[in-house]
Formats: sequence, C-alpha cells, structure tokens
Amino acid sequence: MTRDVLLAVEPSWDAPLAATLSRVPGLRVVRRCVDLPDLLGAAEAGLGELAVVSAGLRDLDRECVVGLQEAGLQVVGVHSPADEGAERRLAQWGVSATCSVEDPLPRWEEVVAGLGAAPGPTPEEGAAVDGPAGGRLDPLPEPTGRVVAVWGPPGAPGRTTVAVELAALLARRSETMLVDADTHAPGLGQHLALLEEASGLIAAVRASEEGRLDAPALAGCARRVGERLRVLTGIGRADRWPEVRAGALEDVLGMARRLVDLVVVDLASPVEDDEVLAYDTRAPRRNAAALTVLGAADLVVVVGGADAVALQRLIRSTDVLDPVLAGTPQVLVLNRTRRTAAREPELQETAERHLGRRADLLLPEDRAVVDRALLAGRPVVEEAPRSALARRLGDLVGLVDTRATMGA
Repeated sequence: MTRDVLLAVEPSWDAPLAATLSRVPGLRVVRRCVDLPDLLGAAEAGLGELAVVSAGLRDLDRECVVGLQEAGLQVVGVHSPADEGAERRLAQWGVSATCSVEDPLPRWEEVVAGLGAAPGPTPEEGAAVDGPAGGRLDPLPEPTGRVVAVWGPPGAPGRTTVAVELAALLARRSETMLVDADTHAPGLGQHLALLEEASGLIAAVRASEEGRLDAPALAGCARRVGERLRVLTGIGRADRWPEVRAGALEDVLGMARRLVDLVVVDLASPVEDDEVLAYDTRAPRRNAAALTVLGAADLVVVVGGADAVALQRLIRSTDVLDPVLAGTPQVLVLNRTRRTAAREPELQETAERHLGRRADLLLPEDRAVVDRALLAGRPVVEEAPRSALARRLGDLVGLVDTRATMGA
C-alpha cells in the first residue's frame, strides 16, 4: 500500500529529504509544502496520510501536531543530527517517530515499517520515542496525581473561594497545585495576594507548545505558597484567552499530575461548545479550557449559591454540565447558606427535587471572615481557623477523598 506524504521542512532540507523519501518503498511525496499554513490546508483537504515535518518549521507547535493527527495523518519529526533539544521537543509534541535529517535510507524504511495504521501514542501515554541512531528516549513516568475541578454556575457563587480553601487544606498533607484556568473572569491570584503581571498558566502552556515542558519547567511557572502548595496564576486579562489552547492545557495537567499529588483547578462557568458551529477553520475556543479540565478531572466540586436566584442558576446550568462530565464523581456544595434566605431542610429539599440529589456540604455565610481573609491574602482556614466556616470547610476534604476513591 502506498502512503501519500506531505513534506514541510526547512528549505535547505526540502530537496534532499524529498529524494530520500521517494526511494522509501510504499511512500510517495505528493506535496512539498512551503510553510505551515500550506501543510495544514493540505491536511484538511485530505491530500496526505503521513506528514514529515521539521522541528524548526516556523510556528509549528503541539497544537499543530494534534491538528494533523485529528485530520488523520501520522506525523514524523525531523531534526538536525545530535540536536537532542529538538528531538525532545518533537517527542513532547506527540509525533509518531523522529529521524535525523542525515539518517540513511534503511533508517527511514525502519521508521515507516514501525508506523501503525493510526497516529501512535504520545509521551503522555507512556510511549518511548525514537532517539538518535535508532535509539529510544526514555518515556515519561506515569502520572499519579489526581485532578479536582471546581466549577459553579454564573453569578459568582464562590467557586474560587472554595478552590483556594480546598487547595490550602489538601496542601497540609500532600503536594498540591492550585491552577486558575478561568478564561472569562480570572481572579485567583488576588485571593492569595499574588501579582499576576506574569501569568503562570500562559507560561506553562507556551512551554508545552514549544516542546520544553517538563516537571522542573512547570515548577518554575508556579508560585510557592507555603511548604506544599504551588499556585499557577491565571491569564490576568480575560482577552488573553486565545493563548490557552486545549492541547497545551491537557499537557500541563498531565505534567502537573507527575509533579504533585493533587491538582485543584478553578474554572469558568460556561461549558457550552457552541463556538465550533461558528467557524469553518480550526479556531481557538474560549470554553475549551473548562471542557478540557472537566474531561480530565477525577472529581468535580460543584459550587452553587444558597438563595433563590443562585439555586435557579445552578439547576439550569447542571443541565449543560451533566453531559460533559459523563459519570465523573461530583461533590455538591451550597455556599453562603443563611436562615434569612432559606433554611437547610428547604435547601436540601430543593436540591433533591430539582437536581435529583442532596447537597453534600452546606457552607455558612460569614462575610466578615471572608473579607478579612481576602484583605490578608490568606485562606479562611488559616486566617480564621476557629470560625464556623473554616470548620465546615474541613469536611470538604473528607468528601473529596471519599468521592475521588469511588471514581478511581
């Protein structure tokens, strides 16, 4: 069977590689692309089955490799001899195999013979990648950490506050990373008095797109807050959301699982995927960050308000959320409970009637304590550990442990 090849490499490599590939049995070079847009256009048009790209191709990144694979192409990366940095970058982007530009014909025949019918496993799935002279680069270790997503409906029900408190409590016993992945109204840094002039999240996704994300690099993007808590600050300005691509964020989460025991992620409310209906091209999607995290989460903490308006928003929003979660364990938290809005039995009755389940945790309204903690840039459980709110928040850790174990 003959495979059609799309070739996109530096100009000086184009002719020699085209000549080599044309001599490989079963390969036929059908297009020598002048740049990345030409390659992506040819892939979307279904012109090839195998893409041969170079690490130095302008604007090539992880998202482009994923796009080629989603278009049905396998991707082989080409690098300069002994350029281990470029080779590692290609491997982190998830190419099926790598070759040196000076590799002889037998090496190319070996690589082509080793390609399966579908794009091969990425390093995140524990696959080793071809190394110099036919060797193998060591696969990344298996991720062992768990991801806990904190989500809530529109209207500021307190999901960021809950995310901060949960991360602070978990960090008392385990290495924890708190991530602000809200692409609509980021603000986690302010809760901990962290300046967001340089976004930790954007730095991490850029490192992924450039193929240089590893555990030390991710640790360098995060801020240390306490002995066991790292914080990956958000995008700062909401208009920077296109810089957070789904493929890169997925890579960041995978690396975070290797770096720490628990990853707590604060999310924006919107989870609709309607943007894909508005574009004919591979455009970035604003809600892709939330959808990516929810798809990767081991547990989702759903935070809703405890008044009539907030409950209505929660009930309507869960109709959109439930299909996205597809069986992921959940913990339902009703925040800011107060007798002037609704008594606890009434809240539980409403939740059971309209959501089909009781709330797992009711957090009391304590505006004075929350304001004091916010002004101090500290979690409530540290600023006011004896408050009724802090004591009730302590119950959340046990719920997270139980539900996450049930979903494992």
